[in-house]
Amino acid sequence: MKIRILVMVRRGTVFSTDAFRLVHIMIGAIAAASLLTFGLRTELDEVI
Repeated sequence: MKIRILVMVRRGTVFSTDAFRLVHIMIGAIAAASLLTFGLRTELDEVI
């Protein structure tokens, strides 16, 4: 994914629709990982 972003920078298409889609995918993945981490931690705290 890094390479795609670097190619967009080189082409000058950083503010294109595809670039914003990649950013939204990254933000969604980070948010999902945060929710999973919080959920698992909460679940493990109740078990212990």
